[in-house]
Amino acid sequence: MAQSSSLESHSNASASTSFSSNALESSGPALTIHSFLTPGSIQATIASTLKISPALLDRTKRDIRLAYSKYEAIHDAIRQINLMASAGTWTQKVPTNDEFIEIFVSKSNYFRYYNNSFSQIPNDSPIQKWLRNGSDAPSTHDIWGSNKPTFENLKVILEGLSGNKKKSGGKKVTKGKGEKKDRSSKKKGQAL
Repeated sequence: MAQSSSLESHSNASASTSFSSNALESSGPALTIHSFLTPGSIQATIASTLKISPALLDRTKRDIRLAYSKYEAIHDAIRQINLMASAGTWTQKVPTNDEFIEIFVSKSNYFRYYNNSFSQIPNDSPIQKWLRNGSDAPSTHDIWGSNKPTFENLKVILEGLSGNKKKSGGKKVTKGKGEKKDRSSKKKGQAL
């Protein structure tokens, strides 16, 4: 349950997130259930009920902006289904966080890349604006320089924003005095 509350708290913070993100040019037919969503499954029911853009359901495209849109859509779907359950309009069992995640991406990719990187992005920061691809987004060069927009390069940018550098053993060293802070207490299965 700790996992649920963490996802829910992010969902509440991004309540204005829409499934048709500016990072996606979602034109095309209404939702078509992709082969990984089993018809009648809870994932297919959620995707259909929330009218999730087919672009967000596509697992073949590798794009960091699309990945961020999926990350935000996961949290927004959790928020919307929980609101529907509270209002009595969602009559099925409330899905687990894993069931929400697997609508958009595999659990392993979510926990390895999405959650580790995107959860550290400051609200209204230039990098978040770039990832959302809004009208006020800085240029790709302003964010990435000559580097490609990848999770590895995002990690470097985020380390620069926080002023921390990762050290082996899960410890971080704060710039300046070199004071060590133990960040290794997070165990597998803990809250998102």
